[in-house]
Amino acid sequence: MFRICSISFPFIAWLLLLFLVIASIDNVSANNNNDNKRNNDKTITFTLLRNHPFILGSPKAAILKKRQSVESVPLQNLYGREYNVEIGIGTPPQRFNVTIDTGSSLFWIASKECPSFQCPVNRFDEKASATYKPQFGRVELVYALGYADGKPCTDTVTIGSNLTVSDQVMATVSATSNILTNAFDNPSSGVLGLAFPALHRATSGLSGDSFISNLIKKNLIAQPIFSVYMNSQYQYGSHGDAKIIFGGTDQTKYTGELKYTAVQPYTIAAAGINNDYLYWSVKGASISAIDLSSGGATYTHEMANDNIVFDTGSTISGAPADVVRGMVEILTGTKPANYSTQDQVYFVDCNVPDNGGGQVIFRLADNIELTVTLRELIIPLETLDPRDASICIFGFVPLESTNSGTSLDYITYLFGQSVMRSFYTVHDMGTHRMGFAPAVLSAMSNDSLGHIKPTPSEENHWRPMNPSGAPNNNQATSSGNTFLINASPNYQIAVLTLITILVISIC
Repeated sequence: MFRICSISFPFIAWLLLLFLVIASIDNVSANNNNDNKRNNDKTITFTLLRNHPFILGSPKAAILKKRQSVESVPLQNLYGREYNVEIGIGTPPQRFNVTIDTGSSLFWIASKECPSFQCPVNRFDEKASATYKPQFGRVELVYALGYADGKPCTDTVTIGSNLTVSDQVMATVSATSNILTNAFDNPSSGVLGLAFPALHRATSGLSGDSFISNLIKKNLIAQPIFSVYMNSQYQYGSHGDAKIIFGGTDQTKYTGELKYTAVQPYTIAAAGINNDYLYWSVKGASISAIDLSSGGATYTHEMANDNIVFDTGSTISGAPADVVRGMVEILTGTKPANYSTQDQVYFVDCNVPDNGGGQVIFRLADNIELTVTLRELIIPLETLDPRDASICIFGFVPLESTNSGTSLDYITYLFGQSVMRSFYTVHDMGTHRMGFAPAVLSAMSNDSLGHIKPTPSEENHWRPMNPSGAPNNNQATSSGNTFLINASPNYQIAVLTLITILVISIC
């Protein structure tokens, strides 16, 4: 049985997540019964590395294979922590915001069968869809900070005004814990996984193809690729212009030329994975942190071709403890660095970028260099504007192998939004490679920050950052067009849940 359990939560995490505990007080007994059910077995676990309206049009299948177009609609970047896209499910289409997640591959949505206190979001009404088809079995997704249980099905899924997949395999979730919240505007109602099909099959046990696989197999997109542009974490409102492009790229969102390197396959005997592609993972060469305010003091770590997983669903990034410590000490000029063993994060001065700043250069295979400024690695917690913040954390946390039999044992480095925002990334499923180029980042301004500060209630109700986990495999049975879809971040972070997504252990 595939399952996963979280490590114990430090004290601050409980304070930050108190509102979720209160909201779920009525279903404690039910949750305990479900938790007891999950504690029977333990085997290999595959970590799901998680991490705005636009108009949906009616399907135009007869035109799809003839038209060569790019469809772009501006979206609003509300909080800079989660990137959501609007989709339509069913016939007629019901519209939802879902999280785009390159760290998982299953598509799931909250169902009307899920009680509102567990799923306080827009929920899918199966009975209102003429194309909904139930499938046999159950789907269980167990995360480090909760779970989502439901059933498999197929239905029509639409993204944009023309991009439609019929009979898409998905899951409708009828019970959750600590996954969904309505604490913020336009909350996510589910997850759209964009990792490789093998991860979809291994983690869900479902026999059908993932959404991105269907786009490719049905020749609905011009090339078997999608590309992602996030923009700076400090761009909010309509200024963010974050987007995901299915089937092509947007040359106005990056500088220079795209450089490509091969995605690495995995072999995990205990899970029956033999040289297959799971995550968007490439070989790394080195990491160099440079303090530009002290004459170029540098910390360098050679990576020995370790794999790096790129995950749009993770707000923060992870690396071995000594590497993160080395980066923080050089970039902040503080030794020892201010690491909280209780919170398991590095607290840093919010004004560090204004005091001279620095940068980190990540070198990948094939001579690819990715440079991230210190400003993008300083994450404010109690306000959206780093110039007003008094509590900030570093954009990397320690990520260690637990030798527990989970898929985290195969992930030494994980680059989430704190790194990916600085680059335009191309995900090529046809030739199994990733492309990188420096992103065109919009400058931080009062106009982009000031008018969307969270309300006092929002500031005190941090939404947990994309909890990671893995599903129970034994119980989970059962040359076209280029389309551009904009994605928009939805604020989702808590101090300690940044760690619980990355550091988890088998019970």
